[in-house]
Amino acid sequence: MQKNTRLILILVAALGAGSLLFCFRLDISNLHYDGVARLNIARRVLDHAVPHYSHLGTIWLPLQHILLLPLVRIDFLWTTGLAGGLLSWLSFCAACYCVLQLSRRLYASDSVLALVPPLALALNPNVLYLQTTPLVEVLYLALYLGFIYQLDQYLDGQEGGAVWRMAGLAALASLTRYDGWILVVWGGLCVLWKAIRTTQTKKQAATQAVVYGALASTGILLWFAYNQHVFGDWLAFLKGPYSTKARIGQILTQAGLDSYPPNHQIVQAVHYYLRATVLVAGLLPVAVSMTGLAIYLIRDSRQARYLSLGFGVLFPPVFYIYHLVSGTGIIYVPSLVPYGVLNIRYVALCLPMMYLFLPAGGRFLFESIRRMSRARFRQKTSSEWAIAGAVILLLAAQSVYQVGRGRNGVICLEEAYVNGLVRKQTAHEMGAHLREVYDGKPVLMDLSEHGIIPQRAGISLVHVINESWGNIWKSTLADPAAAAGWVVLQEGDQVSRFLNAKVLRNCFEPVFEATGPHEPPLFLYRRKPCAD
Repeated sequence: MQKNTRLILILVAALGAGSLLFCFRLDISNLHYDGVARLNIARRVLDHAVPHYSHLGTIWLPLQHILLLPLVRIDFLWTTGLAGGLLSWLSFCAACYCVLQLSRRLYASDSVLALVPPLALALNPNVLYLQTTPLVEVLYLALYLGFIYQLDQYLDGQEGGAVWRMAGLAALASLTRYDGWILVVWGGLCVLWKAIRTTQTKKQAATQAVVYGALASTGILLWFAYNQHVFGDWLAFLKGPYSTKARIGQILTQAGLDSYPPNHQIVQAVHYYLRATVLVAGLLPVAVSMTGLAIYLIRDSRQARYLSLGFGVLFPPVFYIYHLVSGTGIIYVPSLVPYGVLNIRYVALCLPMMYLFLPAGGRFLFESIRRMSRARFRQKTSSEWAIAGAVILLLAAQSVYQVGRGRNGVICLEEAYVNGLVRKQTAHEMGAHLREVYDGKPVLMDLSEHGIIPQRAGISLVHVINESWGNIWKSTLADPAAAAGWVVLQEGDQVSRFLNAKVLRNCFEPVFEATGPHEPPLFLYRRKPCAD
């Protein structure tokens, strides 16, 4: 089985690397504006007029940006997006390893069924696409699965330091996505529950939980301290124009909606989430996995491991459905109002734990068919190979079907294409034009709106005067001729709202206009020779 384990890990790593190379060659891995923004946040920490850790910003948690720091310093990796793709690929390999270890604990370690879940994850074209991008989901997935694996070991009585590894992973996850904050709380409750059952006094149990909590919560406390130190408000990440609440309001306005349909409607929210899950994973794999999960929840609900595996599979959908209902989360599904595609990638967080129960569902269906047909297998291993083979064939067929439908089948690619290329077409055109004409003089632009431009143009951020420049940004908006050689402007961005229009007309000349079907024209101005 150890040989099979190595082969599976080599196979999933090769699938991930092949997908990364394929998407890089097609130039589709760095499309989504969230991925572009994450690369720029990491890059501007050092590639800046005033390099400083405060350029990590707020709203988005910082771990991914910190890990990207050495990679984005390499121009080729930053401009192509490979810096984020490499980190996501390593995270994908780690996630598959954790799924394999959980699977070996759930099924017999020498059972071929244990190899099915990691293969299922590696065969999903949406997951394979996400692990080529600079998006944060795959990094969080690796930390989340690592936490569940260590929690499962701890609750099963195989501590050996598992509780401290669990605390460390929870701390890292809490610096990656806000979902990770719940892991800190859940881990503390599980430690307290087990300590009460295994120690003689409540004081000892409380001490163990407090020690765990102190380590696991370091990430959250550091984030509070960072926001207080840099922005003067320990809750700054909840406020401002880039906060989740503000962004959702802008998205709904752009879609022409007064309210989001699942808001305060739990049935609608579940419907949206399930439709998104089926788009990402396929109907049959979801049905078989849910069958296996139902069997586990019914049969093994009294086991301590129910607190790890049950939580692991139910937490991502419950967490996000809650946010859909409360109005702090949003998913657009092509077949549902408003008939768009947005944030569907978030359902990928539930896939690995869902796939963990694929073999159980397959075994239940196999045994049901065998009893009905009275078919017999001479050995147990024969039936396991039959189940594993049937499930893998199902997954392979689903993957071929999705890839065969192009972007409509690989819905996470469609999401990146629509929201990163179609809706940002002018920025891509502007980046290509600037690459040909740029002369090294500073460019004034709203980096949060047009972040792909310096990447496409190959312009270091030290030459891009943007909103992270503080007083220099404000003074340049008031008198652009004093510092900027170029101005990039689009109706609605920060430059258009605050720029001194009179100085722009007198000292700059329009040299290029990029147009697209879903956005206002994007203009490029160059300083007139007489203004030099």
